[in-house]
Amino acid sequence: MLQSFNGALRRAARSRSLDQWVGIAEDLLGAAAIVAIEDDNFDEIVGLSPQAEALDLKTIGLAARLAPSAVDDEGQGTILHGETAILHGETIDAPSPYDRALSVRALHKSSAVRVIIFPGKEGIAQPLLQRFIRFIERRMAERALTDRYRTDLKHYIGMLRALERTAKIGLWDLDVANRELWVSDEVRRMFRCPPRGPIKISQALVSFPRQARRQLVEAFMALSHDQGSHSLAVPIHTPGGSEPRTVRIFVSPRKPDEADRFYGVIQDVTEQQIITERLWWMANHDALTELPNRALFADRFQRALERRARTKQLVGLILLDVDKFKAVNDTYGHGAGDEYLRQIAKQLRDTVRGHDTVARTGGDEFSILLEDIAGLPALDAVLSRIKKALTVPFTWEGHDLEGTLSAGVAIAPDHGMTDRDLSVAADLALYRSKGQPGDGLSIYQAEYGRAAAARATQIAGARKALKEDRFVPHYQPHIAIGTGEVVAVEVLARWMEPPRIIEAESFKDALTDDDTGPLIGRAVIGRAISEMAALNAGRATPLALCVNATAAEILRADFLGWLQVTCSKAGFEGGVTVEISEEMMRENDEAALSTLMDEARARSGIGFALDAFGDGFGSILHLTRLPIGAVNVARTLTAGLPADRQKTKLLRGILDMAQALGIKVVVQGVETAEQAAQLHAIGAQTVQGHHYTPPVSYASLRTLLEDGKSLFRAA
Repeated sequence: MLQSFNGALRRAARSRSLDQWVGIAEDLLGAAAIVAIEDDNFDEIVGLSPQAEALDLKTIGLAARLAPSAVDDEGQGTILHGETAILHGETIDAPSPYDRALSVRALHKSSAVRVIIFPGKEGIAQPLLQRFIRFIERRMAERALTDRYRTDLKHYIGMLRALERTAKIGLWDLDVANRELWVSDEVRRMFRCPPRGPIKISQALVSFPRQARRQLVEAFMALSHDQGSHSLAVPIHTPGGSEPRTVRIFVSPRKPDEADRFYGVIQDVTEQQIITERLWWMANHDALTELPNRALFADRFQRALERRARTKQLVGLILLDVDKFKAVNDTYGHGAGDEYLRQIAKQLRDTVRGHDTVARTGGDEFSILLEDIAGLPALDAVLSRIKKALTVPFTWEGHDLEGTLSAGVAIAPDHGMTDRDLSVAADLALYRSKGQPGDGLSIYQAEYGRAAAARATQIAGARKALKEDRFVPHYQPHIAIGTGEVVAVEVLARWMEPPRIIEAESFKDALTDDDTGPLIGRAVIGRAISEMAALNAGRATPLALCVNATAAEILRADFLGWLQVTCSKAGFEGGVTVEISEEMMRENDEAALSTLMDEARARSGIGFALDAFGDGFGSILHLTRLPIGAVNVARTLTAGLPADRQKTKLLRGILDMAQALGIKVVVQGVETAEQAAQLHAIGAQTVQGHHYTPPVSYASLRTLLEDGKSLFRAA
C-alpha cells in the first residue's frame, strides 16, 4: 500500500493541479474529503477532492478555523489520540463523516497552504498521515519554486521584450532542413510577420532586395564551412513602401556538428546608419558650401591617380584662389563673404563634369579634380569652361558685385606622377596666375618651378643677410623745387653683397614674403631713424623721413607702435611719413587701415602718403576716406614731359585737386632739367628724381647736404 501511495504521490507531484493530488490523497488516505485553501484566506480554495464537492463554504471555513493540527509541537506528524477532533461550538449542516476534521499547514518561505482533511468514521492511519504531511511540505516547496521560476521567467520575458523594443533587436532560429524560421516578437514587428508559429524561408527572403539575398546566402555558406560568426548590414523592404530601413544580421551556428541549424540576432540599425552617414558627411564636407573638404578631396585625388596608372588617361588638378576676398568681407561683412563662397561653389560645381570633384580646401581656396580625360582636346574643352567660370557675379543687399578667381593647373603625368608633385606644380601655376592680373588661369610650365626655386633661394639668402646686418638704408632727397632745399629724404632698402649693391627691385621676392619682408623693413628703417637722428642734430631745420611699408608690415598691430618707440629712443624729431601703395589699400580692409592710421597720427604724429598715385590702380576716393597727408605722383606721369601736353594737363589737375584738399604733392621721376622747369611752371613745389641725385648712402647724403645745395636749385 505504501509503495502504491508513494507512486501516486510522485505522479501527483508532477501534476500541475492541486485538485489532482488532493483527489489522489483522498483515495489513498481513505478520507471522507480533502480541501486545500490558502492559509491567509480561507475563502481561497486551491484544491478540492471529488468528495469535497459536496461541502459548502461554511463547513470548509468552520473546519479551517477549528480543526486541530495534525503536526505536534516538534513538527512530527501524529494523530491526536488516534481520533479527530469534533467540531464543537458551531453547528454545521454537513452530516457525518464531515463533522470531524484535521488541519495540516505547510510552509515554504512566504508561501503557505492549509489542507483540511475530513477523515470519516474509520480515521486515518498514522504512517499514511505522516507520509502525507511530508508530501505536502515537499509539494509546497516545489510549488514555491515553480512559482518563483514562473515569476522570474515572466520578469525575464518582460525585460527581454523591453530590451528588444528599446534596442530594436530580435532573436531568430533557422532550421535549414525544414526551411523554417522561428523569430521573436521584435523580428515579427520589423518584418510584419504572422503573430505566431514558424515562418518559411521563402517568405522571409521576400523582405530583402536581390543583392541583400545574395549576401545572406554567401554568409550562410561561409558559416557552414568555417563555423565562425558573421554579421552584415543589409537593406529591407518595408511594408507599405515607407522609408527604407537597414538591419544588421548576426549569424552563428547552433552547434559545430549542426551545419543546417543557425541562430542569431537581427537589429534595426537605420537610425545608427543615418547618424554614421551624417557624421561621415560632416567629417568629409565643408558645412558652408557642402562641397568635399580637403581630406575627402585628397582621398579621391589619390584614388584617381591609382586608376590613371591602369587606364593611362589624364588626371587634372586645379587649385583656385578667390581674388580680393578679404575686401568683400571687410566691406560688406562676413555674411556677404559666406554668400560669395556659396555662389562660387555652385558655379564651379555646375561647370565641371558629373564625375569631377570640386572641393573647398581652405578659407577662400577651392580645388578641382578632373578625372578620366581622354586627351589634350578634351582637357582644353574643360579648362575653357572653367576659365569662363572664374568670374562670379552675385548680389548682396542691393549691391551688384562681381568677384574673380585665379587658377593654377597641373596635369598627370605631364607635370608629375604623385599628388605631392602635382600639388606643387598647380600651386606654382596659381602663384603665377595671381601675379598677372587678368590672366585668370595658368597651366604649369617648367619655368615656374625655376622661378619658385629662385624665390626660395633669394629668401634664404635674405635671411642670412639679415643675420649678418647687410641690409642698409639709402636715401633719395625730396627737393623744394623753388629753392633747391632738401626738405625730406625717402628711405630705400639696399642689400650689400660686396662689391655689389643690390637694389630693392632685385630682391622683391624677399621683400614681399610675409615673414622675411617685415624683418628687412624693420632692419632698414631702424637704422635709418638712428642715422637721421644723428644728421638732424646739427641742422636748424630737421629733415623729415619717408619710409615704405608693405601691407604685411602696416597691418600688423605692432608696426606703427614700433615705429613710434624707435623714433623716441633714437631722439629723431624730423617727423615720419609712411608711404603706402594704392594697391595695398584696394586689397585690404579700408576701415581697419583707416583706424590704424588715425590712431598713429593722433598718438605720435606719424603721417601717411599715397605712393605711386596715378598709376591706374587706385581711386581718388582714397584721399577722402583715409587720413592721407601727401601723394607721390607716379613716375609714369612725369615721363614724356614737357612734350606730352596731356600729362601736363593731368599733373596740373592733380596739383589743383591736392591744393583744394590740403594735401602735399611730391612729383617723382624727375630726370631732366626740362622736366623740372615744366613742373615748376605748373605749380609743383616738391620733386624727387635722378636729375637731382639718385639714392645715396648715409655718408654721401651728409656730403650733399654740406656742400651740394647749389646742385638742387631750381632749373
